[in-house]
Amino acid sequence: MRNILIIVSMGFGFLFFSCKDNQKMEIAGIVTEWQDREIIFPQDIVFTRYGKDTLSYQIPSSDYKILLYVDSIGCTACKLQLHKWREFI
Repeated sequence: MRNILIIVSMGFGFLFFSCKDNQKMEIAGIVTEWQDREIIFPQDIVFTRYGKDTLSYQIPSSDYKILLYVDSIGCTACKLQLHKWREFI
């Protein structure tokens, strides 16, 4: 469970601070802050595709889950800056 939280925390850190040229220590601090927290997924989640189509999907039971939040405002590629993820990982 702790590994799940670490992965989710890293995802949040990358998403919220990827548009700025922050130092790795700041991101590591955010990850540390999110450690030992639990994210509870609701039983009745509604998944949407392209913002309008609803999907019937069950979250599979596994040891790890990756939670990805994408804000629809602004340029997604700019906000995610996926090329910088490799540097941190």
